[in-house]
Formats: sequence, structure tokens, C-alpha cells
Amino acid sequence: MSPLTPRTEFLAGVRAILPIQLGVVPFALITGVSATSIGMTAVQGIGMSLIVFAGAAQLVGIQLLDAHAPLLVIWTSTFFINLRFFMYSSSLAAHLPRLSWRWKLLLPYLLTDQAFAMSILAFTQQPERPYKRYFYLGTAVTLWLVWLGGTAVGALVG
Repeated sequence: MSPLTPRTEFLAGVRAILPIQLGVVPFALITGVSATSIGMTAVQGIGMSLIVFAGAAQLVGIQLLDAHAPLLVIWTSTFFINLRFFMYSSSLAAHLPRLSWRWKLLLPYLLTDQAFAMSILAFTQQPERPYKRYFYLGTAVTLWLVWLGGTAVGALVG
């Protein structure tokens, strides 16, 4: 077994999340296609994924935009859809103490159902695991790249 380093933990996170990508790709493609189908440009659809990075909220937002819903309705709907991330963050915080403000800005942005599930599983199975933030980062960045790529393909091709 190789020694645990930030790099090996990051790569362990990447390996842990890879099988889940099979379900992420079609969802990302649909999100990109949906964005452009309501009249958004490909850049706007991709930009939405960059800014929001929350698939269910994005699809609801797209549908509500298409229905010409008031902005307050769109914001309220997506807020309630994303409330679960507060619980996820609280659970992860117990495993990721004493983070710098840079980590505290980056990690929540990358939080997804999948990254949470794979990370919390790894952290509870190995509570003394060093470099937990790098494991989480490996899961989250991998998913982020696949999501953005899939959204871009859907927006550009769909």
C-alpha cells in the first residue's frame, strides 16, 4: 500500500466517484439541451452550470424560466430544493475541522449529492483517514468537470 498523501487521497476520491459518472452524464446532457431549448444560448446554459452547479435546481429553474415565472418563485423554488445541502455540509463539517477560509469557500461550491455520499461513506468507514479534504476534492472536482462537460455538449449539440 502506498503512503497516504494529499495526491493519493485526491486520486482515491476520483476512483470512488468514477462509477457514478455514468448517471451524471445523461443528466448533464439533458440540462444543457433543456437550457438551449427554452432560448438560452449555449454560453448561458454552460454559465448556469458554472454558477449554480445543482442539477435538480437547474432543471427546475429552466422550467420556471420557460413558464415565465416571477424571479422570486424561481429563487424560492431552487432555495428549497437545495436546502439538503445545509444538512450535508453539517455532516461533512464534523469530518473536516480546522479548514482555512479558502477551503471553506471552495468545498461548499463543489458539494453534490454524489460527492457527499462517497465522501461521508469513506470518512465513516475510516474515521482516522488523513487528508480527508483531498478525498472530497477528488470526488467533487471529478463530478464538476463531468457535469460541466456534459452540460456543454448538451447545450452545444442539443
